Amino acid sequence: MENRFVDTSDTLYGDESTSPIYGYQDQVITTLEEAIQGIRHEILRIDDYVTQAKQKYRRPCILTEDEFASIYLYTMTGSGFSSRLNGRLRAMDKGPLKPWFPYLKLFITALNKLPSFKGIVWRGRPEIIDANSDDKHETWWGVTSTSKDPKIVEPYLGKSGTGTIYAIEVINGKDISQYSAVLSQEQEIILMPGTRVHRKSEPVEIVNKPFLYSFEECTSIPQGKHVMLSYENNDKAVVLEIYQYLYNRSIPVWFDENRSNNNIYDSLAIGVENAAFVVCFLSPEYESSARSQIELEYAQKRHKKIIPCLTKTEETWRSIRWLSPILEGVKQENFRHFSPSNDIDSEMDYLLLILQKMVYVPEENSERLNIRFELIKYEYLCNSKIERFMNPAVTFPIDQSYINLVIVETKETREKEGKLKETQNIGTILGTYEDIYGSKTPIEVKDIFEKCKDQNKRILVFGRAGIGKSTFCRYAAYQWATSAIWSEYELVVVVPLRSLTGPKYNANKEYNLVDILINQYFFDRSLSTEEKNTLENKIHTGRILWLLDGYDEIVQETSLHLQNLLERLLKTPHHIVTSRPYMNTLSYFVHMEITGFTKENVNNYIKLFFTQLGNSSHKGDNLLNFLRSKPKIWGIAHIPINLELICSTWSNIDWTQTKTVTITILYDRLTEWICRRYLEKQKKMSPIETTRMDKTDVYDECRKELAFLENLAFQGMENNVILLGPQLLKEAQKESRCKLKECPNLFNVGLLKSYDSNSGSIGTRIEADKHYYFVHLSFQEHFAARYLANALSNTKRDQATQFIRENKYNRRYQLLFTFLSGLLNEDQEPKCNRAFWDAVLNEPLDIIGVRHVALVIQCLDEAVPAQTFIESQQLLEKITQWLEYALSSGSQYLSNLLTQTLRTCHAICNEPRFQQSIVQLFNNQLFPNRNMVLSFISNIPLTNPIEPLLLALREALKSHDRRVRSSACDAVGRMGEKAVTKELIDGLVEALKTDDGLVRSSACDAVGCMGEKAATKEVIDGLLQAFRSDDGPVRSSACDALVNIGEKTATKEVVDGLLEAFKRGDGWVRSEACDALVGIIEKAATKEVIDGFLEALRSDNYSVRSSACDALGRMGERAATKEVIDGLLKALRSDDGPVRSSACDALVNIGEKAATKEVIDGLLEALRSDDGLVRSSACNAVVHIGEKAATKEVIDGLLKALKSDNYAVRSSACDALVGIIEKAATKEVIDGFLEALRSDDGRVRSSACDALGRMGEKAATKEAIDGIREALKSDDDRVRSEACDALVGIIEKAATKEVIDGFLEALKSDNYAVRSSACNALVHIGEKAATKEVIDGLLKALRIGDGRVRSNACYALGRMGEKAATKEAIDGLLEALKSDDGLVRSSACDAVGRMGEKAATKEVIDGLLEALKSDGGWVRIGACWALVHIGEKAATKEVIDGLLEALKSDDDGVRSSACKALVHIGEKAATKEVIDGLLEAFRSDNYSVRSSACYALGRMGEKAATKEVIDGLLEALKSDGGWVRSSACDSLVGIIEKAATKEVIDGFLEAARSDNYSVRSEACDALVQIGEKAAMKEVIIGLGCALECEWSKKQVSLAAYAFAMDERVRRCLIVMSALGAFWDPDVKSGEAGMIATECVHRRLISPVRLIKVCIESGEQMFLHGAIYACFITETAVAIHGSCLCVFDNEGVRKIYIPSGSESLVDELRKVACRAISQLDLKVHIDWNRPGKRKLSDNANPYERGRKSKCRKCSK
Repeated sequence: MENRFVDTSDTLYGDESTSPIYGYQDQVITTLEEAIQGIRHEILRIDDYVTQAKQKYRRPCILTEDEFASIYLYTMTGSGFSSRLNGRLRAMDKGPLKPWFPYLKLFITALNKLPSFKGIVWRGRPEIIDANSDDKHETWWGVTSTSKDPKIVEPYLGKSGTGTIYAIEVINGKDISQYSAVLSQEQEIILMPGTRVHRKSEPVEIVNKPFLYSFEECTSIPQGKHVMLSYENNDKAVVLEIYQYLYNRSIPVWFDENRSNNNIYDSLAIGVENAAFVVCFLSPEYESSARSQIELEYAQKRHKKIIPCLTKTEETWRSIRWLSPILEGVKQENFRHFSPSNDIDSEMDYLLLILQKMVYVPEENSERLNIRFELIKYEYLCNSKIERFMNPAVTFPIDQSYINLVIVETKETREKEGKLKETQNIGTILGTYEDIYGSKTPIEVKDIFEKCKDQNKRILVFGRAGIGKSTFCRYAAYQWATSAIWSEYELVVVVPLRSLTGPKYNANKEYNLVDILINQYFFDRSLSTEEKNTLENKIHTGRILWLLDGYDEIVQETSLHLQNLLERLLKTPHHIVTSRPYMNTLSYFVHMEITGFTKENVNNYIKLFFTQLGNSSHKGDNLLNFLRSKPKIWGIAHIPINLELICSTWSNIDWTQTKTVTITILYDRLTEWICRRYLEKQKKMSPIETTRMDKTDVYDECRKELAFLENLAFQGMENNVILLGPQLLKEAQKESRCKLKECPNLFNVGLLKSYDSNSGSIGTRIEADKHYYFVHLSFQEHFAARYLANALSNTKRDQATQFIRENKYNRRYQLLFTFLSGLLNEDQEPKCNRAFWDAVLNEPLDIIGVRHVALVIQCLDEAVPAQTFIESQQLLEKITQWLEYALSSGSQYLSNLLTQTLRTCHAICNEPRFQQSIVQLFNNQLFPNRNMVLSFISNIPLTNPIEPLLLALREALKSHDRRVRSSACDAVGRMGEKAVTKELIDGLVEALKTDDGLVRSSACDAVGCMGEKAATKEVIDGLLQAFRSDDGPVRSSACDALVNIGEKTATKEVVDGLLEAFKRGDGWVRSEACDALVGIIEKAATKEVIDGFLEALRSDNYSVRSSACDALGRMGERAATKEVIDGLLKALRSDDGPVRSSACDALVNIGEKAATKEVIDGLLEALRSDDGLVRSSACNAVVHIGEKAATKEVIDGLLKALKSDNYAVRSSACDALVGIIEKAATKEVIDGFLEALRSDDGRVRSSACDALGRMGEKAATKEAIDGIREALKSDDDRVRSEACDALVGIIEKAATKEVIDGFLEALKSDNYAVRSSACNALVHIGEKAATKEVIDGLLKALRIGDGRVRSNACYALGRMGEKAATKEAIDGLLEALKSDDGLVRSSACDAVGRMGEKAATKEVIDGLLEALKSDGGWVRIGACWALVHIGEKAATKEVIDGLLEALKSDDDGVRSSACKALVHIGEKAATKEVIDGLLEAFRSDNYSVRSSACYALGRMGEKAATKEVIDGLLEALKSDGGWVRSSACDSLVGIIEKAATKEVIDGFLEAARSDNYSVRSEACDALVQIGEKAAMKEVIIGLGCALECEWSKKQVSLAAYAFAMDERVRRCLIVMSALGAFWDPDVKSGEAGMIATECVHRRLISPVRLIKVCIESGEQMFLHGAIYACFITETAVAIHGSCLCVFDNEGVRKIYIPSGSESLVDELRKVACRAISQLDLKVHIDWNRPGKRKLSDNANPYERGRKSKCRKCSK
């Protein structure tokens, strides 16, 4: 028989100098079947052995199935596996051993997961060993099997019984007895390969007995672990020497040779995590390194033993910063005189001796998941640098480089509803809707979840290309990692969605959310089933937040596996998705948007950029001046990526001669600059050579590389691929005729990044086998456009134009075509431009017209002013005509379309011809709506307004129409400084004097936007006068304007006026005056303002004095003068409470300068006040003043405040004392609390406990713990409760036996709060410290306590979860399940349920089944709950039978719980008996039972879709009970595919007429989910009647009613009504249009679906809805042959036109034409016409627009 316990090989032990298994650790963990592929020829029938091993796997188990089987396979007798493996290991020949490496990786990974055994083990040799061997140290390279029992070894020694027995003292043995193929009685302990042992003594010889040798394991580093060397580059030479020395002596050692790499994740995940010990080399440079700090702090957190070595430092140097607490009490080894040039053997030997004496302490396996979370958090902290696009080697901290990207949110729906509900008139409704739709409010990143109204937090964040969406995700993750935001989440996961298309995700494999998390972040992918289940639970209970970045990059990806991945991610309860807005297809309640940089952001960014690069400030100033002088460049500089690119190239490119910079020119300049850098760095050209080359020369030199990048980019775009794999790389090389072997730096031009498909440092090193992506998607789009531009000029022109025709309306190519237009404008060949524009302007054309108009405008904007495309003027004329027509037609939607499109078109908007058209339209007396023109002006980027436009605005400021004057003010304000002319300023001054509040307010806003240039005396006087108005909005706007204008408003008159208002006004006026004065002082800290507030401090009016204190406090340090502090001190002594309180608050804000003895004495006096508010504010002030307040007098005063009768004072005193101890942990404070603990007053003792608990570890002294423990015995329940909570706060040091006994005693309290606190404390102790002691104590309470104590013990065990699921605990709970006490049994059920699968033993399940038969209803309910939560093992026939029996119970609560339990068991429970039982329960008189039964039936899947079930649910739809009807609807939805019969639909229609909101909601939801099958006339008419009936009762407009209704009901009614409610052909108005608007904006109606229903059904009632949905979502529809191609955000959808439906398509054209008010979309360019020709003005634009007709409609 094969024997593993006795050595029989001739080559017993390998030489210790060389490891035969070195390199196994680099293997990727695989399945066992894959791991044995290389050794199948060595072991007969190995496949059978593997199958047998896997069949023995049972859950629960801390190992994966493959890990378990790898151990089982090793122990299988008769297989020859272990002897063959050990033979290979001991032969020391690496060649034959290498095929075993994959198995060894799996095997050793499994062993490392097992707890380490420390003790004596036994092993034998059949022969007697020579006792004269000199070498007492041996390295055992085999897998050494030993036993805890010497009797197991003796029978194997031989017939004579002689031989040699080893008694080995091990510290890292692995107990595999539970995983072995042989009897567990062998008690097998494995020593891993590479174990070093030391022979302690000579052998003991006993007659006729084996020789006995005594060994001890001397290796301190178990297999799979290493010594980590942590260092800084100044010590690299020394560390290399040490590394080589240790390596040569078989000490596994790890160090990061490339310390310059910014990402230190590997250092943590591999270096620290697998370290037995960490040797750190200390120096001033090491202490100054953020990287070293992260490494060592993480090592300390992971309880790694640290060996500090002092290197080349001054003798006097000592660590004084973050190193000090880590190294406290640790001996520092002296390596100061150690250098590679010296004889260093003695120092090396000494370090080796230290390592050999160290004892490795294994980590707890239970922490593995938390470790992974910590590593992800550290990755975010390590990845806290932003790389510059143009120079990735230069990085900056994310918290410095991230400049407040403004996140805005749309106003809440309820606010819209409120405004719309207040009015009846449809015109007013439309106006109100347009006014409030899309209004935006700034919001902080940390607060974005506040707008989520339900428990699920799902947010959609929009942002244009380059706006900073990815930076936002990284910033948010970094802030979470620093604990600054979102502490409610255990983990934040950033998923760049493009990574889902990478090689980590196999198209033939199904992935769940845990797999995604593992693939993205886990360096070690071997998770046990329990760990995976825990992760699943955390995901579904909202403990994990997902940041899904770049939805637009993969939305058009069609692969099924990617769609499934995305669907899973989008169903997570907590996530944020980022996307470009025009590629979005998602419907979210909360929408936010990342807008570009503000003016201040641009200024700050440029200053920071050049400061960080070490450049002089004048470079930044020069760039700022240049940008301000170039409006077009200034416009695009507000996009973060553009601004970075401009800054990056400012020093290298002469921009000063550039008049206009389009996005294309910017990227072209950057490409040129990148190519120059590439020539210098990769092709080794000198800077002198490259400076002599113009752009043409540079591009010619890099033509092959550029051709390759262009091909690669275009193929990626065409194939909808962001990650560019090896196949695409090959194709791009082939087509561009640029091979990697000819251009070895082909992938290193500077625009591609490689994507490593593996975690850590393991990955392919072959360049061509990697996946790549462009540094930013916009670069890929730019190079794809370059490809098309080149194709248009060569033999590929036809293919290029065909591509443009077919894809011109595809949103994914929007930026590509913009780049293409710009590139062709620079091209010298007009034929290329002609080919492009012919393809854009001619068939196939967008029937709807919206996308066509947007495409033409956006492409033309990139070609203005024209370089070679002189025909662009003809297009500009056409766009001008469109604008004139849109504004004159009165079509709100058409006007909005052009406004939204032109909002980003700086070039067109600043063309004189374009502006002249606006002026002509505005001055036209026949034009009815001048206000619309002014609104349009306000919303477009007019950075260079022409004189006639300014004059027109001046005239508008004189208008008698208040709305026109107000709109004119808005327009002038939006132009800002550009509108500062004398005439306009005079007009605004006049407006400031008007009696009309709306006009005055708008005028104030306008001058505020103009800034300092508008700060004339007349304007300031006007604002001051406006500030004295009785109109609140006018005062508020005037206040803001005075602040925004700046220093020039800080005049004596203004200050005096504001101070007068401050002193004389009411509360609102005084508050606004205070705001204005504080704002002014921030820009001009005048003495007059401060003196004014000081004067106010002497007022007789207490309210004025209080406000003055508030104002001085808001000024902060600027007000920290002696006079101010004295004034506040005087206020502190006031008789008025609010004044004293405000004075305290002001002193807090002034800061440390206020920390004088006089102030502290004043605060002490305030602490003695009878006014609780004063004392509370004084306590708060003491905290903020800090260490200087930590005097004996202050502490005594605060301790006295602890005795107050006022709870707020006691609480504030606690806060103050805790705050002081955080800054100055004085003994006096703790002694004070200890004294308070001895008080006779229970309130004082309670507060003292509370304070000590909040101090945490700082209060963890023996005296404090003893004092709190004594408080646990108090008769006062409140004291005992607070004492429990306090000990939780200082738990790590407080977990002594005495404290635990105190908690266990507290479990017996009569007071619920005390018992609850004790349970809570025990739970925390269980997680952090004495787990075994706590569980033992609770088990004791479970055995001997009374019913209440036993119940509480169950509760505590349950809250500990899996950690308490020991055999003893489960046995104890099993006993409790048999108790006669119902409360105990119920609590025991709860506890085993919370322990999950670990508690799912047969005995427990039997106990729960027995509990199901109990007479106690709560026990039976608890048993149902537990069976739900202990997992799959409960899905047995016995359990299902038990639940079936419970369904027949007389207790309705039990029946309802049984229904819910059956739901969780799922389809296994979908037997005929169960379904019959649920149908029976469904007939119950109890609403709860019927509702639960309905719900259960809906979750049983297809098996429940029987006629009986459907009939029963239909019957329930007629129930009088709302909840029953609602549940029936929900259930029918669950089995909807088979249930979508006419009878079911009729039933839903009937339910839709219910008086119950919930029923109507569920019914409408069901009809929506049925989809097209429900899109019948009868359904729509029925819903329309239901809607109209309800509406008529309310006597309000249909739209107002729709907005006022319950959210879910409204949503469903809107969807179904909108399918057929377009009876009004004029889609620009009408109540049905309003309902559809809401529906489409919420993505509740898909334009594609509507068109499909319309065309395929031939039903014209859907026609108007289809057109309208396309119109407002900017969906294009074009005819390609016999298909309608619909271009929406998801890509292109083709709808086949059935034969005979041609008339319907014609009608579609006509309706679309009417929808855009007969706008003529056809554009004809005369390519022979001269470039510039003035447009005829014979017909005025309004008349010309009215007469314009769509040719096709007039036919």
